[in-house]
Amino acid sequence: MTMNPSAGTKACAACGEEIPSAAVKCARCGSYQNWRRYVDISNTTISLLIALISVIGLVAPVLQRISTGTQAILDEELQGIFGGSAYIFVTNSGTAPGSVQGLRLISEQVTDGMQDNRTLFTFAMQPQLIRPGDAKQLVIPIDSPVWQMLDRIFIAAKPEQRPKLYFEVDRGNLNNKNPAQEKALPVEWSALLAAGPTAWHRCLASAEGSRVEPENPISNEVIVDQASPEDLTARCGPAPDMMSSPAGGSTNPRKDDTAK
Repeated sequence: MTMNPSAGTKACAACGEEIPSAAVKCARCGSYQNWRRYVDISNTTISLLIALISVIGLVAPVLQRISTGTQAILDEELQGIFGGSAYIFVTNSGTAPGSVQGLRLISEQVTDGMQDNRTLFTFAMQPQLIRPGDAKQLVIPIDSPVWQMLDRIFIAAKPEQRPKLYFEVDRGNLNNKNPAQEKALPVEWSALLAAGPTAWHRCLASAEGSRVEPENPISNEVIVDQASPEDLTARCGPAPDMMSSPAGGSTNPRKDDTAK
């Protein structure tokens, strides 16, 4: 490429015509003088490509909904148990409204090599609507009948025989295109007892796992074992009469502990 510094011109890279040094396009042959001269794409082609990309951006979400279907995608998280109530946070990342239709307290235990899941309590609740993109906090009161059942299970069983506990959430789409789904939310005994309605429950929570057995004095390691039923009773006393304790909300106890 030749330059004419005095006149501020340069030669066209394609035809050699003298053009202003700042020119991007030759006025004679129409050739670009920058990187575009290496790409043989016309303005019409570029415009069509831009239009196509815009159309794809608009149509892609519609195609995705057609391929996957309109559905609610619910997810729950147990935030904790405070003041005798369970706090559950529900989100909906789907494209359709969803609902939480119920909540159960489940025990899980392995007996003779067989897993045994039982519904301890079914919590009565109105279906909760969760719209797409929304979130909602559910507060589920734990009533006296629930605590009575949990007290009997906890005190009667040895640590290794106590069942695992979790809440099970019933959920589904309002359009009923997909079957209802369930999600298990594990809950620790210690967290449950610490939120109990009486000082006796909080004593159990602090005593659980607190028995110290200094069986290794050489390394000065503290070996902690779960407290036995006898230890718990000696430390915290007998279980209180929960029927006289204050309660909130509504629960329906399963008297027969029918297995799932």
